[in-house]
Amino acid sequence: MHQLNWSDLQFVIALHREGSIRAAARYLGVNHTTVLRRISIVESVVGSSPFERREGKYLATKQGLALVAAAEKMEDAQFEAARKIEALGDEISGPISVSMPETLSQYFLAADIGEFIARYPNVDLSLHSSIDFVDLDRADADVVIRISNNPPEHLIGRKLFKYDRSFYGSKSYLRKISTGEQAARWLGWTSDSNQPEWIRNSPYPDAPIALRIDRPLDRHIAAVHGLGLIFEACFLADQEPELVQLDGAMREPDRDIWVLTHPDLKDSPKVTALRQHLVAALLNKSNLMQE
Repeated sequence: MHQLNWSDLQFVIALHREGSIRAAARYLGVNHTTVLRRISIVESVVGSSPFERREGKYLATKQGLALVAAAEKMEDAQFEAARKIEALGDEISGPISVSMPETLSQYFLAADIGEFIARYPNVDLSLHSSIDFVDLDRADADVVIRISNNPPEHLIGRKLFKYDRSFYGSKSYLRKISTGEQAARWLGWTSDSNQPEWIRNSPYPDAPIALRIDRPLDRHIAAVHGLGLIFEACFLADQEPELVQLDGAMREPDRDIWVLTHPDLKDSPKVTALRQHLVAALLNKSNLMQE
């Protein structure tokens, strides 16, 4: 008789998280018929379906939620074992991953990342550029650089400094505003109200939001192309010749920059080497990020 194992429960977790057979298949890197077959096996073992179809989505039943909870405990144990095995290595070699906002990886730390891989040629480094706070508990990365005033408390690492933000516009866009050819308008976030506080405190407090863009780098590029004024990190805007700080605008400290890792990896030589390298790189350029 078939007994449920971790391999079976992975399909339960995936369907619960993704909500559809095809999405679960993409999540696991298999085809959708494999997902259907493995969920069918789970159904035959437990005697009923752990999911019900509702409005086109698979929703876990009470029994299904119990299976998901058990599966997630097994998943957590697997991740913990992987982290501890990773920490046992005594050489600076092998795979390692880092996650950071794309504004840092592309505009600020690219050369420093190059120096790290040149210094440690036996390291296989993976860089994930993302504004999302990846889950170190689930081994989404070994080291993260994050901009936050409240990172997860159980992670270890170092708080460096706050970075400055200010108000900018492209030279061509500001010329159009000064001649009356175009009215001032802002680039904002989708979560912004029509008149958020940062606009009220700006040199153009009555200007509306013209375009809402959530990814900072996309918003930056839109400002460079003259689609609107922008409130963004000075280290990003100051490197762009086309952008100039608005008259009367001040540089204002924003959130903290952290370099973090999971406690289980704190003694790993390669994780320590990467974390120390990134901390040194950021500290060496702190004058570009804050006054």
